[in-house]
Amino acid sequence: MERQNRIVECIIVFLIGILSINLTWAQEFILGQEKPLGGIFSPDGNLLAVMTATGVLVFDTGSLRLIETIPVQDLSRISILAFSPDSRYLAWSEKTPGGGVGVWDFSASRQVAYFQLNAFDITGLVFVPGGKMLAVQTRDYVSIGTPDPGAVHLWKVGTWEKHGTWSPPGKPLGAPGSISSLVFTYNGKQFVASSTRGPVGEWVHEEFIVDVQTLKPVDSRESQGPDIIAFSPDGRFEVVPINGGMRAVMIRDPQNHAEIALLSDPVVGYLLFRSISPDSKWLATWNLQKEVIIWNAQTWEIEHRLNLPAGQSIAQGFVKGTYWYADLDPTGELWIWDLIAQDRVAGVLPLPDMKVTAWGYIRSGRN
Repeated sequence: MERQNRIVECIIVFLIGILSINLTWAQEFILGQEKPLGGIFSPDGNLLAVMTATGVLVFDTGSLRLIETIPVQDLSRISILAFSPDSRYLAWSEKTPGGGVGVWDFSASRQVAYFQLNAFDITGLVFVPGGKMLAVQTRDYVSIGTPDPGAVHLWKVGTWEKHGTWSPPGKPLGAPGSISSLVFTYNGKQFVASSTRGPVGEWVHEEFIVDVQTLKPVDSRESQGPDIIAFSPDGRFEVVPINGGMRAVMIRDPQNHAEIALLSDPVVGYLLFRSISPDSKWLATWNLQKEVIIWNAQTWEIEHRLNLPAGQSIAQGFVKGTYWYADLDPTGELWIWDLIAQDRVAGVLPLPDMKVTAWGYIRSGRN
């Protein structure tokens, strides 16, 4: 009898193995059609998260070994990724009307939150400086010629309880207000939201400074100028694009909005803001010739003019005191480059068919 039981157990194990292989092959076939859509580096530089149409692939940047495969709700296309300041959490938004936002906890290797948002579009996703809250910017659609109503939603990190929602007040009463830009101050205590409100032909452009805890405006002013798009981590300067960012980038004092410097590309002319280093020592811009320009944030002189590799851009940014760039080269290999040192940080064989990602759906984790 004992021998028969062992035989039955062996048969069951064998059948489960066959089923796992078939499931894995089926998943490989589906994911083999996917292509990377973009990605981001974690603040500590240890992770690279890559978006696809069906999920997020997370790699260890030291070896480019896949450590997580995160499926998304209803296989909706992902539009935005955001890491928490401590690199513990990864949040993503879904680019579909009525889509939501999910949060993955790397310490637990599982999804810990999902927020359904009945909005036309999710236009912003960011962890508030300090890492205590997650902010989501949404917009709805009313009609052509009318500002699309906007809102800022905040959740408490860890408990994932809803902190609250803020929307621009209507002017006149009942007229919707859009949010064209949203940026948090360096200490995470306030955010600045630029809004367009009012009926067709009577639009009012206004800038609100809102307290994060109370979600009440502490100041507002009508604005005819460009929106603030970034604050330096040390609170020393703010960044404002000129002519949509296509002509120059203005650096201003956040206290009185006085101009500190006007950055322009003497070679190409067109210049777009990219990011600020965590220590506020450098600022990155890029131009239409696929060059990244690194500016000294004290002298506002150009320190580096970096040429990008020819592959498909996946992610870039200030990492570990330098500037990293991840791309998928023409042969299908994923590489991470240190553009300042002009050296490769890591590489992996074809992401192409992404067969390795199949295992993430069946046994996700750091194997």
